[in-house]
Amino acid sequence: ARRQAQGSGSRATEFLRGNEHHKYSLAGQAEIVKKIVISTRKRKNAGNRLDPASIGYFLHRTTKFHKTGKLDAAERGYRQILQSEPELAGALYGYGQLMASKGNHAMAAKAFKTLVTVRPNAAKAWMRLARSLEAREHFADAAEAYRQITIQQPNSRTAYNKLGQTLMKLGRFDEASAAFNSALGKKSLNLSNLPRG
Repeated sequence: ARRQAQGSGSRATEFLRGNEHHKYSLAGQAEIVKKIVISTRKRKNAGNRLDPASIGYFLHRTTKFHKTGKLDAAERGYRQILQSEPELAGALYGYGQLMASKGNHAMAAKAFKTLVTVRPNAAKAWMRLARSLEAREHFADAAEAYRQITIQQPNSRTAYNKLGQTLMKLGRFDEASAAFNSALGKKSLNLSNLPRG
């Protein structure tokens, strides 16, 4: 096997562990392997998806790429992960955040919409969804997302303020006024009971 590997052009081979003396019988030298590529014969993953057991590792690596500014690598990583696990909350959040930072609010909104379906009580995801929808000028949907945050976090001044601003853009001034009053703490309102329209 060693002769076959060397004959096919491999510069370094390792078939054993340790420093057995017969490894060096073909005038080989010890080398440190810096990269290893493992693939199927057709160079595709099984089912063209990541192995479910490796998803945690890939998410960790992809998040690290994202945090260190390697955005193209992070985007590829998130896409691969979501192809295998389309409802993985961490990947959806990271991918949505990355797409929003790149100005691709359509993809960001799609990721956050899936995320709030998977995690309906995740206020941060609702906030990200609302901001992406607002950036696309989908103000009615953005208002509904901000409204969800006010239901989950009735003391969130930011959510009430953003809801008020969005309702102003829709010309729904009475609802906007009520939202701004709640943001100022003048009156505690349950905006889920206000008419929508």
